Amino acid sequence: MAPKPGDPRRRSSEPRRAQYGGRRPSPPVPAGEPARGEEDTPAGIVSLPAVEEREAMETAEEDLGEGPGEETAGESAESAETEGEASVRDALREQVLRLQAEFDNYRKRQARDFHRLCSQGKKDLIADMLVILDDFDRARKHFESGSQPSEILPGIFQTASHMAAILGKDGLEAMDLEPMMPFDPHLHEAVVAEDLPGAVQDVVLEVFRRGYTYNKEVLRPALVKVGRAPHGGESDTGLAEGGQALPQEG
Repeated sequence: MAPKPGDPRRRSSEPRRAQYGGRRPSPPVPAGEPARGEEDTPAGIVSLPAVEEREAMETAEEDLGEGPGEETAGESAESAETEGEASVRDALREQVLRLQAEFDNYRKRQARDFHRLCSQGKKDLIADMLVILDDFDRARKHFESGSQPSEILPGIFQTASHMAAILGKDGLEAMDLEPMMPFDPHLHEAVVAEDLPGAVQDVVLEVFRRGYTYNKEVLRPALVKVGRAPHGGESDTGLAEGGQALPQEG
C-alpha cells in the first residue's frame, strides 16, 4: 500500500531519490553476472570507442616512423643515383663523339691517300712516256732534215716497242691473235663475217685492230673478221648470216 501524504516513510525516500538524480538506484549486481549494458554487446565485437582509439594509435605510430630524416635520405639517394646516370651518359656521349670524329678523319685521310696514289701513278706513267715523245721528236727532225723514210722507219718501230715495254710494265698486254684461231666473243668483236664451208666453229680470219688486256682483264676487244661455220641463223659473232660491218678505225 502506497504511503499517504505526510507519511514519514514518504519523506525518508525523497532524499535518496535526490541523491541519485531523481532516478531509482540500481540494485547491486551479484558476483559473476555482467553489469547492465554489457549484456547487450556480444562477445568478440569491439565497441566504437575502442576502434577509434586503436586507429589513433596506428596513425601516431606511422607519423613517428615517417620522420623528416628518412624522407631526406631517400631524396639524397635518388639525387645521387640521378647524378651517376647523368655522368655515365655524358661519358658515353663523349666517347661516341670522339669515335665519330676519329672515323671521319680516317675517311678523309684515306680519300686523300687514294687521290695522292692515283696522281702519283699518273705522274710516273707520264714521266715514262716522255721518252716516247723524245723519240718521235728525233724522228720528225730527221725527216725534216731530208732523211729518207727508210732511214726513219727502224727508229719508229723501235719507239713502238719501247712504248709497249713501258705500258707492259704497268700490266698492259697485247692479245696474241693468229688466223684460224677460235672466235671468242669475250675477247673479239666481229665486224665482218663470211661463211666458211667445212668449218666446225667460228674462227678468226683477219685482225683489223689489236686487242689489249690490263692485269688479265679485257681492256679493249680486238676487231676481227670471222669465218662463220655453216650452222645457219645467228652465231656467236652477233651478225646475221651474210651480214657485214665496216671495221672501226682507232
